[in-house]
Amino acid sequence: MVYLNLSRQGLTVLPPIPADVTHLHCFDNQLTDLTDLPDGLLSLNCGDNKLTTLPVLPDGLTNLDCSNNELTALPDLPAGLIDLYCSFNKLTALPNLPARLKKIFCHGNQLISLPDLPARLTYLGCSDNELTSIPNLPAKLDQFICTNNQLTSLPNLPAKLEYFFCDDNQLTALPYLPDSLVHIECSNNQLVVLPKLPTVLFSLKCSNNQLTALPDLPERLVEIYCFNNPFPPELQEIIDRYINDVPKHQLIISVNHYNEEERRRATLRQAGREMATLRSILPALPGNTFRANDPFAERLRKLQHNHNSFGPRRPRKSLRKKRKQGRKTRRN
Repeated sequence: MVYLNLSRQGLTVLPPIPADVTHLHCFDNQLTDLTDLPDGLLSLNCGDNKLTTLPVLPDGLTNLDCSNNELTALPDLPAGLIDLYCSFNKLTALPNLPARLKKIFCHGNQLISLPDLPARLTYLGCSDNELTSIPNLPAKLDQFICTNNQLTSLPNLPAKLEYFFCDDNQLTALPYLPDSLVHIECSNNQLVVLPKLPTVLFSLKCSNNQLTALPDLPERLVEIYCFNNPFPPELQEIIDRYINDVPKHQLIISVNHYNEEERRRATLRQAGREMATLRSILPALPGNTFRANDPFAERLRKLQHNHNSFGPRRPRKSLRKKRKQGRKTRRN
C-alpha cells in the first residue's frame, strides 16, 4: 500500500502521480481536473475542489469521495466499489450502482430518482435532493436517511433497519416499522397517525405533523419530540399513558393546538399534581400565562420551560429571565 496525501496544498493541477500509489488524497484544493490516475488506485479522495467532471476510474477502486465539487454527472463506477461519497454536487442522476457497494452518501444534489440499489447496501444517505420516490430497499440496509425531499410515500423498510430519517417530506403515512429500529425522525411531514412502534426504540422525533394521538410507547424509549401537533386538550391522558409507567421518558410537547385555552390550563394544573412524573418531563408549552401565586406555576419553576409567563415570585418583583431550552439536532 502506498499513500500519497496532497490535500490542502492550494493545488490547481495535480503533479504526476507515481504508478505505485494505491491511496490518493487530494481534497481541499482548487483542482478543476484529474488526469492520469494510477491503474492500481484503490482509494481516491478528491472532495472539496472545483471539479466539474471525473476521468475514467481505475478498475480496482474500492473507495471514492468526490463530495463538495461541481460535478453534474459521474462516470461508470468500478465493479468493486464499496463506498461512494458524492454529496453536495450538482448531480441529477446516479450511474448504475456496483453490486458490491455498501455505502452511498449522495446528500445535497439535484437527484430526482435513484437507480436500483445493490443487495449489499447497508447505508443510504440521500437527503436534500428532489426525490419523489425511493426504489426498493435492500434487506441488509441498517441506516436510511432521506430527509428534505419531495416524497409522498416510502417503500417497505428492511427488517434490519436501525436508524431511519425521513424529515421534511410530504408523507401522510409511514410503512410498517421493523422491530430493529432504535431511532426514528419523521418531523415536518403530514402524518396523521404513527404505526406501531418497535420495542427497542429509544428516540422518536415526530414534530410538525398532523398527529392527534400517539401509539403505545416502548419501555426503552428515552426521548420523544412531538412539537406542533394538533393534540386534543387532554394532556393529562397523554402524560398518564406515556410517562407514569416509564418515568425516564422526556416528553416534549410544544405549540400544540388546543381548541380552548382554559381547558389547556386546567389540564396543565391537573398534570402538575404528578410532580414525581413531571420532574422527568421537559415541558415546552409556549405562550402560557400563570398567576403569580399559582401553585402549579411554583412547581413548574423547578422544571425546564420556555416562553411561559409565571408572574412575579415573592419577594422578588420579576421572574428571572427564562432559561433557553436546548434542543438536540442530527444528520450525517
